Order: sequence, then C-alpha cells, then structure tokens
Amino acid sequence: MSQPQIPYVMLDGEEIRLTEVEFLNVEEDIGGRDLITFMYEGETHQSYVVHRPC
Repeated sequence: MSQPQIPYVMLDGEEIRLTEVEFLNVEEDIGGRDLITFMYEGETHQSYVVHRPC
C-alpha cells in the first residue's frame, strides 16, 4: 500500500500546498507532468505539481 501524498506547487523556491492556491488551469507537458496555472496572493503563476509524502 502506498503512502498518501500531498500535492504542492513551487513558488520562488517555496512549496505551497495546492489547496492554498486558486486553481485556474492544468496542462500536461510532453513528459506527462501536470503544469498548473494558479492565483496566489493576487498574482497569476505557473508551476509543476510536486507530490510529497504526508
């Protein structure tokens, strides 16, 4: 059984939980990674999703 994981986005080297941002869009790159467009503190950003164990 796999360990539960929490999805994060990276912003200026800081990991921010995906639940703490306003999700706008998701795209998939050629390697299958999810690229998220999101709003955080009034600004639009993009980041790949990073999963970390709980």
